[in-house]
Amino acid sequence: MHTTERKPRILIVDDDLAHFKMMRAVLKVEVYDIVCAHDLASANKLVLESLETNNRFDVALVDYYISEEERGDVFAHRLINIVGDIKVVIATSDFVTAAELTVDVDGKLIKTTDWLHSPDTLVEKLESLLEWKRKSHYSVSHQIKRWIATESMGLGLIDLTFLTAEIIGKKGKHGRIEKIIGTRQSDRRSVVTVVYPEHPGDEVIPISVHSTMGCTQRCKMCVHWHSHRDENGLVVPFIGPLTANEIVAQVYHSFNNSSRLLELFEGNKSKKTIKVNFTGEGDVLCDNLDNAATAIRRLSSIEYPWISSFTITSVGHADRLREYLDKYIDLPRVTHYWSANSLDPAKRDWLMPASKGQSLEELRDLHHEISVKTGRPVTTSFALFPGVNDRDEDVALTAEFFKDWLDVPIKLMPGCPGSLKGYRDITTAEVKAFQRKLFAAGLRNVRFRKIYGTSAYAGCGTTQPVFLVGLSKLGQRGVARRY
Repeated sequence: MHTTERKPRILIVDDDLAHFKMMRAVLKVEVYDIVCAHDLASANKLVLESLETNNRFDVALVDYYISEEERGDVFAHRLINIVGDIKVVIATSDFVTAAELTVDVDGKLIKTTDWLHSPDTLVEKLESLLEWKRKSHYSVSHQIKRWIATESMGLGLIDLTFLTAEIIGKKGKHGRIEKIIGTRQSDRRSVVTVVYPEHPGDEVIPISVHSTMGCTQRCKMCVHWHSHRDENGLVVPFIGPLTANEIVAQVYHSFNNSSRLLELFEGNKSKKTIKVNFTGEGDVLCDNLDNAATAIRRLSSIEYPWISSFTITSVGHADRLREYLDKYIDLPRVTHYWSANSLDPAKRDWLMPASKGQSLEELRDLHHEISVKTGRPVTTSFALFPGVNDRDEDVALTAEFFKDWLDVPIKLMPGCPGSLKGYRDITTAEVKAFQRKLFAAGLRNVRFRKIYGTSAYAGCGTTQPVFLVGLSKLGQRGVARRY
């Protein structure tokens, strides 16, 4: 039996009132301080209160199946990974469910045997857990921030692999790309979250997240939509949208695994912030707007001082843009990027087949309306390929297209190396030459952006579970290994 004067605090999370009454009778209130939550919302508040008051729980007994919408393994995962110094036991209804649990908890109880019909076993397991201590790795303020940050999310991703490599830029400056590869619970497919190095002079750390598995757009210069295979090895272009929980989980796991992001929780004096970019797999506007909007609201409601903005990048679709204007124009801190790539309709249809039938002028005007209503300019992006969309006729088309908005932000970037079959890779000099021609044509806000991710298979359209081994210079392929 424990010997401390303070009664051990036990948190029971179970929606069944009969179970709670039985537990109180078995464990004896004169021995233990027993607190019960009948849903995860109440349990979240109790844990937060225990952290804020330093009246911490020693053990949590969590029901696996709390309700049709709530599962206890997600809550258990957060207790172990955030709070740390609490022992966690999952209660299931049968041995099969207990055996299939993927969360590494401190104990498992079977309700039909341990919980209901063998109370002595329950007490013995509880007392054995109280005999040892586990130290938390994080400060109390860190725990509180992360607990609030994740209280409305489902885990979504398991079996995480964390990979990192140094990227050497100009003048020997180093940046670090970090990849977190998670396995989706529903179908065991990989979801790749990328933490990019800051661009020179920026205080913003970009995170790239997926919005879907595969993609419906089938752009010629993108590998996402033909990277997924079925059990027969055949290409499955589009598998489906990620849930809001799975989107939030990508950001959450970035905080857990990225050494640079973890520093932001520890109260250092860094002025760096985080930008969450929907630039992984999927066109978020066209294919998963509702779930992405839910995820953005969850993340922004946390009042993270570190998340400065969210970026929605899309090829553009008039109906979806109107839906955004009707339903989501109030989403906080969202910046839009329009992947135009070409303003020649025939050429754009060839590069981006899913855009056929879309009026470029209508897309431009809808993006302009979003810019006016949000106060945030919409950037038009061009991934350039030599001899495809970098000709003099493209300069003239672009200048004419934006003649009434000469200050519209335009971003030029090299197309990902090797992504457009039959065409060579464009050079930095060629992209900058195109930039100078646009300036000469009267456009005033044209910038060149080097894509750091290309050297680690993490650029636009190539965010795959592949990672470079060792160091590589920007623009070089290096040695890659698929995980």
